[in-house]
Amino acid sequence: METRCILSSELLYQYLVTVAEKLESRGANDLANKIIFASKFASGSTSELFGEAKLALVNLMNKHNNVLSQEEVAEVNKIISQIDSEFLRVGNRQLRVFNIHINSNYYACPFIVNDEGFCHSFFGR
Repeated sequence: METRCILSSELLYQYLVTVAEKLESRGANDLANKIIFASKFASGSTSELFGEAKLALVNLMNKHNNVLSQEEVAEVNKIISQIDSEFLRVGNRQLRVFNIHINSNYYACPFIVNDEGFCHSFFGR
């Protein structure tokens, strides 16, 4: 069953700010800074905000090291699913984040995949 996206840019922004505050209060400042960076795209286009948010949240899932409770992990995964649903609903595209492991570090690399399977870097970084 497809998850209907209930996120607006404003709700996603508020969610990111709340997650960043929780991370900071738990001493996970590096993770919080990445979430804060994503939240700054709220003044841009929706696709930029949602793309940066997904990248930051996937990074959080890779590196949270039990900073988040099981309930919070489930909530982050739900938000990631809603972002995916919105990309499919609006543009018939998937925003995939591939995790690459280099020298004991994980890097989240975003790509957009269209309905023909064409894949290209989302951020050009």
